Amino acid sequence: MAGLLRIISALLDLLVPPSARADPRLRLRHRGIAKSLLSISGVVTILFAVYIAVRPQLGLQEVILFVAAIVSPALGALYVRLTGQIQGGLILTNVAGIAIVAYWCGVTGGIRSVALPWFLPNLFLLSTFGSKRMLIITSGLLFAVIAGLFMATIRGWLPPSQVPAILVPEFNFLSMVSSVGVVVLAAIAMTGEREKSKQLLLEAKNAAEAANQAKSVFLASMSHELRTPLNAILLSADLLREDQDPPLSPKQLHTADELRLGGQLLLGLVNQVMELSSIEAGKVSLSMGATRLSEALSDALSVIQPLALRRHIRIDFNLEALADLVVLADPSQLRSVLINLLSNAVKFNRPQGEVRVGAQRTDQGTVRIEIRDTGPGLPSRAGAGDFQPFNRLGAEGSHIEGTGLGLPITERLVQMMSGRLGFESVQGQGSTFWVELAAQAPLPKAEQPPPPRALPAPAREGIPSAKPLDVLIAEDHPINQKLLRLTLEKRGHRVTVVSNGAEALQALNDHAQNAPHFDVVLMDLMMPIMDGLEATRRIRQMESGSGRRIPIVAVTACAMDSDRAACFAAGMDDYLAKPVDTQNLIRILSAIPSGNHAGQGQGTTNHGVGAS
Repeated sequence: MAGLLRIISALLDLLVPPSARADPRLRLRHRGIAKSLLSISGVVTILFAVYIAVRPQLGLQEVILFVAAIVSPALGALYVRLTGQIQGGLILTNVAGIAIVAYWCGVTGGIRSVALPWFLPNLFLLSTFGSKRMLIITSGLLFAVIAGLFMATIRGWLPPSQVPAILVPEFNFLSMVSSVGVVVLAAIAMTGEREKSKQLLLEAKNAAEAANQAKSVFLASMSHELRTPLNAILLSADLLREDQDPPLSPKQLHTADELRLGGQLLLGLVNQVMELSSIEAGKVSLSMGATRLSEALSDALSVIQPLALRRHIRIDFNLEALADLVVLADPSQLRSVLINLLSNAVKFNRPQGEVRVGAQRTDQGTVRIEIRDTGPGLPSRAGAGDFQPFNRLGAEGSHIEGTGLGLPITERLVQMMSGRLGFESVQGQGSTFWVELAAQAPLPKAEQPPPPRALPAPAREGIPSAKPLDVLIAEDHPINQKLLRLTLEKRGHRVTVVSNGAEALQALNDHAQNAPHFDVVLMDLMMPIMDGLEATRRIRQMESGSGRRIPIVAVTACAMDSDRAACFAAGMDDYLAKPVDTQNLIRILSAIPSGNHAGQGQGTTNHGVGAS
């Protein structure tokens, strides 16, 4: 029996087209179809043998019909094997089957024929493997044949039945049993292959989920590993830029600025890859609501104006004219969309060029935001369908920095907000990118702030330092330890550096026994022995019932939203993603009150591997 099953399995494999053998699901589908067709041939062969036993003297016509009924399904399976066309093979097999059964009915009593139940397997086979269109066409043909048999029977157009009246009950029984047998065997064959197909689908689903999880872990790991050296690069550039003892030469200042710019470009790439990955994984949540366009645009302009000033690009806008325009959007994501479009309009502009920003209501109940530049325009072949990752729309060979991720991210964000993104472009004259979002009723005047104005480029120098604080830094990377220490010491802070969470706990205990407690802890997350989250939880346990709470700020290269949420859940008070922006760090420290440090001088203490 096992040998027979192996032979049948080998035969089914032979009937799978070569083009379908590499795809497990397609291979199983072809095997299921071949098994069902061969099941029909097998059942008809058995029926033929029983028919001979019941009626030994067969006419040539009956033999031909039985042979045709046996051969036509096998030929259908062979046709599918040779052409790979499943629908074509099923249609030919069913048309042949309908023709054979119709002829048999015509010579055995018409609509009263004992062969009538054999129409059933044809429909079953189509409903199982065929498409909706095939089922409609073939069932229509079948209905027409049955109607024709009915008309021919009641009008007496058919010859007398070749089945003797005495054998009609036996033949009816054989016909019903054999047709049901075909349906049952085909169903068994179909069920077995479908179970295997479902298992393959489940395995593919699990593999896809595992791959997606591996991708998330990989991206998170790469983000962390890239942000750590980037933190060193950008902090070094800031320290070098601020060093005035002796003052840097113009050439040295330019080098420091170029160093920082390169680091920022690499950071932008890391952020964009992570953002696109989060969007594609469905991990970006929206907080949709009525959003003033003027506020979102004002925020975006404050970010883009410094870039425009450096490139001598004029941005023409009128925020007061947009004060009454309100859209349905997530304010944060709308700001990101506008920043991306404005950034492209500035970067891909001509020297001394111009960017015009406008918006208006449309007749379709939307607000259309347009950002027009005076750049070289896009290639005539470019279209909205080209918003694919790393497609720079013809700017691949230019000197303008960019990755081709901004527009794909923008398009996905706009679509998530149920909006549309598009553009018009004329080569040599410029491009206009537009966004359409659902319009909302103007917000009450009482809630509207004064119309915002364009913000100038923020100066990096001249920002006041925070009050001198006692700062505990928990950081395991030696270079980042030194750079954070130098950054804070230059602003008059007293710094203690440790290399992991356990040392941070020990330092807090030692400091509390010998001197006033620290004013703030800057806590990394991924550290040996004890990570920053566990250290934070234990610090909060130590403080329980004491009435004290030391501010703990995460300073980490773990920049996923889940990392940020985990920091606050552990009991941290603020969060800074590496590379650390010096101004954001000083802003946070400026809000922390200084403790009583009378009689203590400025100094630095190092613990662990970062000691120097």
